[in-house]
Amino acid sequence: MIPLTLRHSNVSRLWYGIGQIWEEVKDCICWHVQNGVNTDFWYDHLVDSDGRLATFYNRTESHHPIAIADMTDANGRWDWERISPFLPESILWKIVGIKPPLMQFGSDLPGWRWEQNRCFTTKSAYDALSAPSGLVVDFKWASIWKLCVPQRVKIFLWLSAHDRLLTNSERVRRHIVDSDRCPWCQVYAETLDHVLRTCPNASALWLFVVKHHRLNEFLTLPFRDWLGINISGSPRFATSCERLASEYIQVMSKPANGCNLCRDMVSWTCPPDGWVKINSDGSVYGNHSMASSGDVIRNNKGEWIFGFSRSLGCSIIMAELWAVYDSLMCAWSFGYSCVMLESDCKEVVEILQGKSNAFRVSSLVLAIEDLVRRNWIVRVQHIGRDCNCVADKLAAMGRNSPTGVVEWHFVPSSLVSLVLHEAHETYDCS
Repeated sequence: MIPLTLRHSNVSRLWYGIGQIWEEVKDCICWHVQNGVNTDFWYDHLVDSDGRLATFYNRTESHHPIAIADMTDANGRWDWERISPFLPESILWKIVGIKPPLMQFGSDLPGWRWEQNRCFTTKSAYDALSAPSGLVVDFKWASIWKLCVPQRVKIFLWLSAHDRLLTNSERVRRHIVDSDRCPWCQVYAETLDHVLRTCPNASALWLFVVKHHRLNEFLTLPFRDWLGINISGSPRFATSCERLASEYIQVMSKPANGCNLCRDMVSWTCPPDGWVKINSDGSVYGNHSMASSGDVIRNNKGEWIFGFSRSLGCSIIMAELWAVYDSLMCAWSFGYSCVMLESDCKEVVEILQGKSNAFRVSSLVLAIEDLVRRNWIVRVQHIGRDCNCVADKLAAMGRNSPTGVVEWHFVPSSLVSLVLHEAHETYDCS
């Protein structure tokens, strides 16, 4: 239990200073739910939110302190009949992303509220203390780093937002080259706006992305307004910019002899005989306040066995871990003895391989480790995104799941061609 006060007489200067701000420190402490016995459901920080659950209580009558363990049913699941009438939907989704307590996991452990892995960092403490001081950050540009896109796309958008890309117009200004012509169309001057929007090749892409009745506004807005509005709007914009950037770089770096330097696409491969393969993935959306997970189990011929899609209110790492947990539980219940588990999230793979201490006391990680230690073989490995397409699609489908979890006993119609392609491409060649 956390002490109510640290005001003691015979302490070091460090502890004396901490004691002076102990109320603020306590407010930064949240809990890793283990057995849920000594942590209060309403008055201790349980979810990543602006306050304790008591602050979201939507009834006029008072609520009494109650242990987290007492808010589960006889099957060890959250007792939604006692929870859902009193909290808003946005908070309920976050509780969905928390593993209910289990008695075998021991006492609940405190953690640092402002980091996903619950470990204290000086930076997060400084940010938490600085937040109320009126520090203003332009949300449009800060949101670039929160986009669910590859890092190279974030860097490209960041450079674009700050007008730091070396277009030919900029090269001419710096006396690097003599011509500012666009290498794509060979007609107009190559400015940043031209590369991303007004070049005929770029406009052709936007015709397929932007709704027809919004196209004129999309193509005529002032450039910085256009970039800022779309960056904070949809990840699809960033994906389209990635495609434009890739094609642009191909044009700029194409060798004189016309040889193709692009490497072959890496795809999913079937597991060995006697094994099944699990692919899991997570996704974030809704300004990163919501997440979803997806996973699929296939046999050595690439045939569909089972799949999951789950909607959650948690971080991307927790969504990835939920996908792993759901698929391992399913594989164990089906009686498989040799399982290959693949994820494109390197951090999750390192957690499961014991190479990272992040989230080590999370009840969800403990539950996964308990599954892995059972009497079977589970091999965990990291793969690229190109090898995880089906799980990625299932995670995206989880966004539209109002019930939280969708079980796919058969291949969803939208994934039939992809599953067949991956199965035939790898099994026929083996």
